[in-house]
Amino acid sequence: MRITNVSDLALELNVGEEGGKRELYRTFSIHNDAELAVQILDLCYEKFSPLQERLNLVSCAFQPLPVNYMREMQKNGGNALGLEPEDGPLVIINVAIEWLDQAEDEAVKEAIKEFVDDGVRLARKKRLDHPYIYMNYAGPDQDVQAGYGKNNLKRLQEVRDKYDPDGFWKKNWPGYHKLP
Repeated sequence: MRITNVSDLALELNVGEEGGKRELYRTFSIHNDAELAVQILDLCYEKFSPLQERLNLVSCAFQPLPVNYMREMQKNGGNALGLEPEDGPLVIINVAIEWLDQAEDEAVKEAIKEFVDDGVRLARKKRLDHPYIYMNYAGPDQDVQAGYGKNNLKRLQEVRDKYDPDGFWKKNWPGYHKLP
């Protein structure tokens, strides 16, 4: 236990790692509620326990997004993420899975998708869901920009069109979650 920064932790976690690992992330956001958080954690155990022997790692992280953070995001013209102080406090739920065997790909993909879909349904049923999807933890098929709101998405597209009218970055930057 110590106080450190994320970049140091990333380097530390990489030391001695063998190659060939497969990883998948998925995420969703909820309004802060202790009872719902416990239910989501129970759901995590339920979905991933059957795969326990075949997985290297299952991480279900709960990351708070307090109102004061969202208030700070409003400075200097606001934020493009569609997050408003009156939305909070929120909690970003991130599930990360690591495995080695390619034969497990479909089972893992299905389990992580079911976990997120069931978690969102559970939150929605309690009216505690939120459309924000944190891009860094999103699965390749999650619609990150949908949670930003139409006005923010339009603003981002206008900025993209102004500074990259030929679509250079969209065509040449690897990865996913590009603006539609």
